Amino acid sequence: MDDKLTFDPTERRAEKQAQRDADAEALARGDVTREELSRANGLFSSPMIVNRHVVRRSRPRSK
Repeated sequence: MDDKLTFDPTERRAEKQAQRDADAEALARGDVTREELSRANGLFSSPMIVNRHVVRRSRPRSK
């Protein structure tokens, strides 16, 4: 089976962490600004998304 067709969550987690580490190093060196990193990382790094909180609302009680 082609490895490209399988999903390994442990491997994906490691890939994401490696990218976060590389981003942090580039930021520390001054290679990029926070704004540039935010644009490069797309929607989920947007301050509008990052600064939000998930709130669990209780459902109204059924009678």
